[in-house]
Amino acid sequence: MRLLSSWMVCAVCHFDIISLAGADASFQVSRVEFSTEDVDKGAYPHFMLKEIFEQPNSIRDAMRGRLSIEECTAKLGGLNMSSRELRDVDRIVLSDKIEKLTEKYVDAAGFLFFGRQYNYPIALEGALKLKEISYKFAEGHPSAELKHGVIALIGPDVPSIMIAPDDAVYEKNISSIEQIKARKGKVIAVATEGRKQIANLADDVICIPKCPDFVSPILTAIPLQLFAYHLAVKLGCDVDKPRNLAKSVTVE
Repeated sequence: MRLLSSWMVCAVCHFDIISLAGADASFQVSRVEFSTEDVDKGAYPHFMLKEIFEQPNSIRDAMRGRLSIEECTAKLGGLNMSSRELRDVDRIVLSDKIEKLTEKYVDAAGFLFFGRQYNYPIALEGALKLKEISYKFAEGHPSAELKHGVIALIGPDVPSIMIAPDDAVYEKNISSIEQIKARKGKVIAVATEGRKQIANLADDVICIPKCPDFVSPILTAIPLQLFAYHLAVKLGCDVDKPRNLAKSVTVE
């Protein structure tokens, strides 16, 4: 192998670099202190955090071929938002607030997640993500079924995460929060920015921009992902390789 003005002679576990004249060429061996996985993670400490912040790219890729340059709008097959509505969608900027928030709740015995209508599946997903990477007890429930058994779990040691954006069932979610607070439960609300009523009721609030009801699950999912991630990291869990989980299921 020719290397500039020198020749490299390689053996199984040893190599020498010599000049074209046959003299030894001085060199210094440096050990690379990172693995292939570290390269793939880029600047992120964990793959999970990398995947969370790469979601905008995934949405961007999903939009390819669905933008109408002639009409200056998007054809999203069922979304049917006007040009003005699309322009009014703000970018979410989540600061270190969620990471600091997990410090407050890191010793909680478990978490209850509540959501209505479009956001009930997000409550289920939020609970699933938290339990699988932090090993904390977590359950997702429809907010409308708060009094059907799950209310027995409400207490100061089991915080409730209430997904309550400014939508058609906002007032019902406010009522659910009041029920939880009446039983000395802690409430972390994921709510639309600017809503003072919920800010006064909940112990902590994570804000999202105002958006149409049916778009809110895209926005409410992100804070729950980050909450689960930061909580698990603070507990010393390996968020990229949760215990007992496999990449593929081979048995029924």
